[in-house]
Amino acid sequence: MKIALIAPSPVPFTIGGAEKLWWGMLEYINQHTGHEAELIKIPSPERNFRELMYSYETFSKLDLSHFDRVISTKYPAWMVDHPQHYCYLQHKLRGLYDTYHFCGQPEQPNASTYPTAWQPLLQMLQQPPQKEHLPDLFGLIKQLQTREDFDRYCNFPGPLTRAIVHHLDAIAQRPGAIQHYGAISYNVANRRDYFPAGANVNVVHHPSDLKGIHEGEYSYIFTVSRLDAPKRLDLLIKAFRQLPDEIELRIAGSGPQEEHLKALAAEDPRIRFLGRVTDAEIATQYADALFVPFMPYDEDFGLITIEAMTAGKAVLTTTDAGGVNEFVESGVSGLSVAPNVDALRGALEQLIR
Repeated sequence: MKIALIAPSPVPFTIGGAEKLWWGMLEYINQHTGHEAELIKIPSPERNFRELMYSYETFSKLDLSHFDRVISTKYPAWMVDHPQHYCYLQHKLRGLYDTYHFCGQPEQPNASTYPTAWQPLLQMLQQPPQKEHLPDLFGLIKQLQTREDFDRYCNFPGPLTRAIVHHLDAIAQRPGAIQHYGAISYNVANRRDYFPAGANVNVVHHPSDLKGIHEGEYSYIFTVSRLDAPKRLDLLIKAFRQLPDEIELRIAGSGPQEEHLKALAAEDPRIRFLGRVTDAEIATQYADALFVPFMPYDEDFGLITIEAMTAGKAVLTTTDAGGVNEFVESGVSGLSVAPNVDALRGALEQLIR
């Protein structure tokens, strides 16, 4: 078969678990099977709702009929229409699905509070999801974008933007549109509204594409991650700073919380930020780590977990870390504790001992 792996390219560009999955799939299909695959990525900014809608519309118009099969793994790439569309789901737009509750807003828009000009859009969102409605739906959204009250009613995240994205995803997942559903973890498979009711979801824990992982010594604590709030490295730093042990904590990666995390660690010479490092350097760091802390909030999967275990290292995580706990057997292959500084400090002490 000729296979298209279709994916969004983040703007600004960053490398995360999604990119590593696509690269791994592309290499494996082309090098180890009789099929031929191409990775097709489209720049997909989502810094505001206008950009997000542009990305959804762009994917919905993409013609990939010259491929025998299309594989998508996340929004908005699954808007591509193809008779052999397979979805191996990583996650939906989490801020409008499983983490939406953090914004403290209603789940559904109250139509009576919207001006007359907004009523056709609200009425369309009440109709069954159909591909034929896409031109009218995107057209209405574009018309409303010219209004001064657009940002007020299309706050992102907010009840109307949530309803629009849920409706678009329902069109992508309408009966017959996707031939096979997979998920990268049971955590993803079990999330509310991620799959159509009654869908048969095949969970496949995919490997890491990191090469050269090997076992070594046990010299320091090491973790690698995007330095972003959901990864909760602030909890790790706060807990580690309470330890008296003369052991080094090494943190690899970059991201928007970098300066904040460095400020948290400023007075502790045992904490080293390695910045962005190559895959070969990451494998080397894993090899000589004592153990690997990884405590994100409700992670989809968490490649760090299986990379650390491949290097023979225990993983310290938290009970709400999501997919990580599909691999960590607390007290056997690592520790899974409550997501607070005191519990993490105790676990760090135990693992160091």
